[in-house]
Amino acid sequence: TEIEVNKCYTGRRVRLPVPKPPTEDFSPFKFLYKNIGKDLSKVCMPISINEPLNMLQRLCEELEYSELLDKAAGLHDPTERMIQVAAFAVSSYASTIYRAAHKPFNPLLGETYECIREDKGFKFIAEQVKNKIVIVYHFIFVLFFFIFFLTKLLI
Repeated sequence: TEIEVNKCYTGRRVRLPVPKPPTEDFSPFKFLYKNIGKDLSKVCMPISINEPLNMLQRLCEELEYSELLDKAAGLHDPTERMIQVAAFAVSSYASTIYRAAHKPFNPLLGETYECIREDKGFKFIAEQVKNKIVIVYHFIFVLFFFIFFLTKLLI
């Protein structure tokens, strides 16, 4: 059998491995009201406010609409190019309505995440390198080029 050149062989999941817990009965205001006067850094936060992803996976989701950047690179009109880049910048907010009041889990020190998107032509690698001020190194490999990012997240 012949191998198809543009086929994605890494497999993509269609649902999360763990369903999101129900949060209808959780109210952040009620939770804060019960903990008035307490040091909130010592209070155990309910697990139901987390989504079943970690921050490294969430960073990779920023590249979901990377084809907008590919399209912008091929345009000659600077205005059209800026429109495509702006559309990419706001595309990360496309799923925030479903994630209101939920935060991803913080990755462990030394935890890595790798995502190979053969269909989009990039490879994403991220590693948690510091915990106190959350610092994540992530690399994006596109064809023969790679882009290096250092992200400081104040969580």
